[in-house]
Amino acid sequence: MTSVKSTKSRSAEKPSKPKPDFPLFAHASGQWAKKICGRLRYFGTWDDPKAALERYLFEKDYWIAGRTPPKNRLELGATLETTCNTFLHAKKQQVDSGELSERHWADLQQTCIELLEAFPRTLAVDTLTPKDFEELRAKLAERLGPTALGNAIQRIRSILKYAYEAQLIDRPVRFGPNFKRPSARTVRLRKAEVGPKVFEPQQIRDLIDKATWQMRAMILLGINCGLGNADIGQMEFRHVDLFSGWLDYPRPKTGILRRGKLWPVTIDSLTLAKEKRHEPKVEGLGDRFFITKRGKSFYKDSPDNPIANEFRKLLNSIGMSRRGVGFYWLRHTFETVAGNTRDQVAVDYCMGHVDASMAGNYRHGIDDERFEAVASHVHAWVFEKEAR
Repeated sequence: MTSVKSTKSRSAEKPSKPKPDFPLFAHASGQWAKKICGRLRYFGTWDDPKAALERYLFEKDYWIAGRTPPKNRLELGATLETTCNTFLHAKKQQVDSGELSERHWADLQQTCIELLEAFPRTLAVDTLTPKDFEELRAKLAERLGPTALGNAIQRIRSILKYAYEAQLIDRPVRFGPNFKRPSARTVRLRKAEVGPKVFEPQQIRDLIDKATWQMRAMILLGINCGLGNADIGQMEFRHVDLFSGWLDYPRPKTGILRRGKLWPVTIDSLTLAKEKRHEPKVEGLGDRFFITKRGKSFYKDSPDNPIANEFRKLLNSIGMSRRGVGFYWLRHTFETVAGNTRDQVAVDYCMGHVDASMAGNYRHGIDDERFEAVASHVHAWVFEKEAR
């Protein structure tokens, strides 16, 4: 009888939650508690709800991840959250100084988000084990192809290597033998399975015929000179001479000089685009060749950029849309077709590729006839194949 009365008395004395959104409940044992992943967890006595809340916030991610929280928080090294924030701040400074692209920073930020979703935010970085990375790699491989998986793994290794080099932790993280990029063979097999990222001549002609005046000029720049989305979005008037028909445009991504001979149809399309250009409504866009209807830049350093979106609409309108097809295929097509001229040096100049060879170090330009030959060859492939 005594124990029954004691239980009822204790239950009647249960405190109310300090505030409506308090995540814990008062358990009959005299502690604040919460059920996590089907199991009841206790976080401290009724008389100190603040301490119980702090302990809950620290431990919950561990329990959700199936890990046992450390007993002494004070002995922990840098947490995963602290490491990610410090790393991103350092990389943002490189973006501000022009050493790193916004696109690459966005990829690093997304990788940090994925790390914080995979592990407890308060997890000490130096407690990560090779088994943790094996499990993380398996999860990433479920939704990423070989190339994207390799890039994600490299970014994760860079983030955690930074933690050691920046003295956030006392010893390097051990990734284990399996946390590495997929083999070159795996990447080749996937590429063979997906197929080449190349348009056919008739497809390019259909795109040109159905495109708006602005997109038509962009498509022609893509197949005439191998320009990509970011190149076109940042192109300025000074980069093209519509009278002589030449493009001289250092590639924004690498700073490598690039030169290309413009086709007459490209010149005509660019001339029209210049005449009908929308007025910029954002500061710093006065010299940009292409401006959106809303007066903004076509350049956005992410996969979801205005040029990609407009091109996707065009693909949908003519029934050419399928997974993976995008504006950058024009650059792939140019490289593939232009390579058949057997003048790879001229093609690389047009593409703005880095030539790290000794010859590239000593070479300071090539004759314009070689650029003209490349342009003529690609033009014939696109337009004259139909006539033949």
